[in-house]
Amino acid sequence: MMSEKYVSPDAQARVERLVAEYREQKKALRFLDSNLWVGRPMQPGFCLRWDLEALLGYMDRYAIEGGIVTHSAAAMEDPYATNEELLDWIADQERLWGGLVVTSELPPGYSTWGDYLDRAISRKARLVRLFPASHRFSLERWCSGALLDALHERRMLLAVWHIETGWNAIKMLCDTYPDLPILVEGRPQKIVYHNRFFYPLLERYPNLHLELHNLNVYLGIEDMVGRFGAEHLVFGSCLPFNDPNTAQMMVTAARIGDSAKRQIAHGNLQNLLDGVMVP
Repeated sequence: MMSEKYVSPDAQARVERLVAEYREQKKALRFLDSNLWVGRPMQPGFCLRWDLEALLGYMDRYAIEGGIVTHSAAAMEDPYATNEELLDWIADQERLWGGLVVTSELPPGYSTWGDYLDRAISRKARLVRLFPASHRFSLERWCSGALLDALHERRMLLAVWHIETGWNAIKMLCDTYPDLPILVEGRPQKIVYHNRFFYPLLERYPNLHLELHNLNVYLGIEDMVGRFGAEHLVFGSCLPFNDPNTAQMMVTAARIGDSAKRQIAHGNLQNLLDGVMVP
């Protein structure tokens, strides 16, 4: 009787070939990640370590060339002190840019948001994350107008979670700040559940982008690229709290052209990074 553990040589060879091809595809696509983290996870994750050295090792393991990193303590504790620590950590890391967490309150020691952002940009910050629900502030102009105006002037990438803002607020941001690139992330709830909201917005707003790691649905990438073009999709993994292979394989296995794959894997994020006004 054949053992249940038996694997035919042909099947094993085919699996090994598919794994090798996948690794080559990842390497060729040169993934840039918009959604990297250090620090203890806000929710349970699959990783064992959360420090910068571990993150760089994970990036090598998963063939992620570089990306934007945020410190989880900035979202959970003191954003401004933690932002400073993060920017110190990445100062000599050529592969990494900084993702800041801010609130509607100007940090101590600064007279304008422009002063704060210019200094942060000069230290490799390229993205700002806002958590209006958790940090209890409004995105309306009466509360956050000065901050959003400064971000708009600098074309600095703004990342929000849809459960923190709501789609009406996201539409308001797209309307009011047409030159501000907005990146909507599906954390912790899958963004694909909200496609009746974001499909009309993608059709209307060129400055709206969706991050990939929780956008997984069968043929979803193909449908969005076919309807709206590849420029709206930005690779992100939520590494090291999520396994990046899910988001990476959404690109490598997508039934779209190679040019569109490269846009999603690294080109769109690179364009957004290059678009930030560096002082």
